[in-house]
Amino acid sequence: YRLEDEAEPLTMEGTVYSEMLAASNLYQSSYYNLLKTAFPGSVWGNVAGGEPKQIPELTWEAVKAYHARYYHPSNCIAYLYGKFEDYSAFLRLLDDAFSSCETQEFVFSDESYVPLQESAERFFPYPAEAGTDTEYAADLYYAVLCPGLKQDAREELYLNTLTDLMASEASPVYRKVTEALPTAFLSTWISLGTPVDAIVFNVSGINREDAQLAREAIDAGLEEIAENGFSQELVDMMSAALSMNMRLTRENTALGISLLTGQMIPFYAESGRIFDCLDYMEGMSMMDEWNQQGVYSRAVSDWLLSSGLRVLTVTYPEPGLREEL
Repeated sequence: YRLEDEAEPLTMEGTVYSEMLAASNLYQSSYYNLLKTAFPGSVWGNVAGGEPKQIPELTWEAVKAYHARYYHPSNCIAYLYGKFEDYSAFLRLLDDAFSSCETQEFVFSDESYVPLQESAERFFPYPAEAGTDTEYAADLYYAVLCPGLKQDAREELYLNTLTDLMASEASPVYRKVTEALPTAFLSTWISLGTPVDAIVFNVSGINREDAQLAREAIDAGLEEIAENGFSQELVDMMSAALSMNMRLTRENTALGISLLTGQMIPFYAESGRIFDCLDYMEGMSMMDEWNQQGVYSRAVSDWLLSSGLRVLTVTYPEPGLREEL
């Protein structure tokens, strides 16, 4: 807390609190609105850095207890990177550091999560100041849930590389969306860490009333992929771009740290598979072959067009609502 003057009220400060205040905006709220709708009660609906309004309620004792419970060698994974003549020496160092700690069992349980039973559509107002320009300021998420996909690593890999192709401005999905909504921007990815795998489409730069048009455009793009796959030009372009990114990555002077923190650890955190990142990198080189074999057309038909669980959320600014809070 800070007291500028004895006559003034205390003002709240703090690094995490200030960071989360700065990060709180319509787009962050929109993402968590999707997660709360698609995975009711799941911890995935919680803001990772903390809700600003909840942070002041956190006590020092609670922080210490949380740290003592979860920051433990039994709940970590250690990666070694580099050219080793005797990697066992590093294992001995780790053993020396961790041996004083008693082994603990860590079992993650998302106890409050209630699986979605039917498709859902929700609209969320976001507090904006009076007079805020709301044109093209809404943010839409359209997620296709894929029950059972988590149990098939190969199919996950197909769909992961599929989203790379769909995210291209030359893809049928992107083209259909921008033809219907010229101001829109589309991004898409696969969500692997959530209770159920999902293919997520995010459309920004639209109005609240454009939700149905955006959904129809995405579905039309998926139907085109299911029928025709991707053009050879698009696959060649994406393969070249991804190959270039990999070459540039290898030139990073901090390659090991960059690869581990930016690629391997996030993949492991989501999928639970230690080498999932390396499998994905290998999969990128298979895009052309898989497209020619009809893998992507079949995957879209099997997992996206056939799914009966779809979630659409729209978060839009509502002028004057901020003043009422």
